[in-house]
Amino acid sequence: MHGTPISLVRTVPLRCEAITPIVRTVLARLVEASQRGEVALDVDLRGTGRVSVPVLIREAAVNGGPMRFDVSVAALRAPKLFPRFEGRIDAMPADLAGTTNTAVSLTGRYFVPLGVVGRVADATITRGIAASGLSSFLERVIADVLADVAHSADERYLANRRQL
Repeated sequence: MHGTPISLVRTVPLRCEAITPIVRTVLARLVEASQRGEVALDVDLRGTGRVSVPVLIREAAVNGGPMRFDVSVAALRAPKLFPRFEGRIDAMPADLAGTTNTAVSLTGRYFVPLGVVGRVADATITRGIAASGLSSFLERVIADVLADVAHSADERYLANRRQL
C-alpha cells in the first residue's frame, strides 16, 4: 500500500470506556456536518498563513480493542488537488490502571495527489502540511468530546439544583 504513514497521539483526561460512546456521537456529527460542507481542516502553511479546506469525513465503528473507528478524510471540493487520509481513531488506557487517562490516536496513511509531482512536493516544499491538517482534525474530535462531557456535567448539575 502506498501513501505516507502517520500516527498522532493525544491524551484525554477521561477513562477510555467513558469516552467511547461520546467519540461515536462526535464522529457521527462531524460526518453529517461534513456532508453539508461545514467541516474544514485548518492547515498551517509554515509561517506564511493558514488555509481552511472543507473536508468530507467517513467513519465506521470497528470491533477490536476498547475503541476503534475507521476514518477517511478527503477534500470536499477539488479532492484531486489535496491529500486524502485513510486510517483509524483508536483509544486505549494511557495509564497502567486504566482509570484516569485515555490515549487517543489517529493512525493511517495519507495519499498525495498528482503522482510523482505531488510526492516530491510533499517531501519538500509542502512537508508537514498534511500532518498539520490531520492534527487539527484529531484536536477537533478531542475538543468536541471534552465539550460534550462538560455540557453533560452542566446539565446534571442544573438538574440536581432544581431538585433541591
